[in-house]
Amino acid sequence: MVGFLVIFSVDISRLATFYGALMDVDPVANDDDSIRVVNEDTDLLIVRIPDSIASTIDIKVPPIGREEVAIKPSFEVASIQTALKRVESHGGVATDRAFRNSTFEFLDILDVEGNVVQIRCCVA
Repeated sequence: MVGFLVIFSVDISRLATFYGALMDVDPVANDDDSIRVVNEDTDLLIVRIPDSIASTIDIKVPPIGREEVAIKPSFEVASIQTALKRVESHGGVATDRAFRNSTFEFLDILDVEGNVVQIRCCVA
């Protein structure tokens, strides 16, 4: 089963490049103002925020977490360390929120626009 997720973005190209690196795939631009990033587990659609709203959002470098949202997307990766290298090389940031249970290792990261995202990998 593939999960479908829509993320609204100030800079869809930059965010798509980030998620393409995280998911280890090439983003595909649509005819409208959106970009799809798809792998065997996730179908992610990145949609441009209307200018009237985008002008009210201040994106920092490095990103500052936007914690006031009600959801946190989670992406399964083969290796936390490998995914973290890709995240950091594309402008994302690791947080200090990491934990593990008997099945998964988890790490919260910030994407390039400050969205809090969780990456997880199976514990061997």
